[in-house]
Amino acid sequence: MPTYRMPGTYVEERPQSPPAITDAASAVPLFVGYTQKAARDAVDDLLLQPTPVDSLLAFERLFGFAHASTIEVAVSEAGQRIDVQVPAPSFLLYHALALYFANGGGRCHVVSCGLYADAERPRRAELLTGLQAAEAPSDATLLLAPDAVRCKSADYSAVVAAMLAHCAAQPNRFAIVDVHGGDAAVGAGEARSLWTMQNLRYGAAYYPFLRCSLSPWVDEFDSNVQVSVEGAPAVSLAALQQQDAALATAVEQAIAAQPLTLPPSGAIAGLYVHSDATRGIWKAPANVAVALAIEPAVRLGSDEQDDYNVDSATGRSINVIRAFTGKGTVVWGSRTLAGNDNEWRYVPIRRFFSLVTQSIEAATQWAVFEAHDAGTWARLRAQIENYLIQKWRLGALAGTRPEQALYVHCGLGSTMTQRDIDQGRLVIEIGLAAVRPAEFIVQRIEHAMQQPATGTTTDTADAPA
Repeated sequence: MPTYRMPGTYVEERPQSPPAITDAASAVPLFVGYTQKAARDAVDDLLLQPTPVDSLLAFERLFGFAHASTIEVAVSEAGQRIDVQVPAPSFLLYHALALYFANGGGRCHVVSCGLYADAERPRRAELLTGLQAAEAPSDATLLLAPDAVRCKSADYSAVVAAMLAHCAAQPNRFAIVDVHGGDAAVGAGEARSLWTMQNLRYGAAYYPFLRCSLSPWVDEFDSNVQVSVEGAPAVSLAALQQQDAALATAVEQAIAAQPLTLPPSGAIAGLYVHSDATRGIWKAPANVAVALAIEPAVRLGSDEQDDYNVDSATGRSINVIRAFTGKGTVVWGSRTLAGNDNEWRYVPIRRFFSLVTQSIEAATQWAVFEAHDAGTWARLRAQIENYLIQKWRLGALAGTRPEQALYVHCGLGSTMTQRDIDQGRLVIEIGLAAVRPAEFIVQRIEHAMQQPATGTTTDTADAPA
């Protein structure tokens, strides 16, 4: 109680309601990979520095453009035939960001682990160093390293294992993984063999790659395009422009028409962000068409998907991207890598629990050093119950009544012993009945046999007397 020194009337305002809990960030990706540059105020000052960006333009300003691989063009038949050979991009971060923003992505973080000029292809050591630097942003919740698929298989395995361990150490994070070699047919067993058995609940894998309506990258000087006309020695596109402007324009159009085959993780991260914003984190980010995707690089049917979705021996589910008539290219799976885990099998379940845990942890810091008594326990229970009931009303939890959807326990003899109290431990137990995706829709159709009439009518008009 305050001490009053003079007579008078005093007003004391005492809060009756516990402080509200607000949601922590749920879908803020952190991309690790190679860039053209990494500079804001000085050369390379952004290398290994987590940097927020909110658009592809902002990324280009700080980190540059896509890697300019050499594009070979052969012109024959007096310019009527133009054959374009576009190599697979060596570095994929820029393209992953392009897919991310096209599919609903917003603010994210980027860690440049190296520059194109310093490496012919992504390297394990630099990607692992980038993952270590990625620990800093407290609001990052998704982790991607699209360049990992350009590493050798053993190095790819090490990077994915590091990503999953990273997310296990920071449980508010979740890894989105591309399948190594996913631009061609990869058996489910072959794909699984490259993944560890540890920390599988903290990541999800997607297959196959996507053929996208993103054009091959031509640098500002057209120097990475080499054109051979009727078998003559190749010249740059810029040189061809000086010799034959009309033919150079036709070559540019032919290059622009070539689709790129890219890993899907960037697009998937964008779908996570969009789904969280429009439906809620508890909605599975699946059964959604991928923007800029022309078709999957490998077309799979229902029979082929069986092996990827469920593996009775090891789990390690793989979410398949499929093409459906009238729907386009659609994400057709929402399982974590822990496909055999009854609790953490689904992506929205894992991410929802991470969101709840992080939000409650941040909002209950006020209780540290408060009196360890029934009053504090009651305020904590009320604060957390109010927050969870809001989630139930939004459809995140199952049950027709709050008591069927959740419980919050905190008290002596319930979650704590006297020893816990003496040692300053305040234990809160929370139970949630999270809604699960309706993954298998079973329609039962039976042939109902015609039933005989319940009664008969006899016509006696012509019967003999």
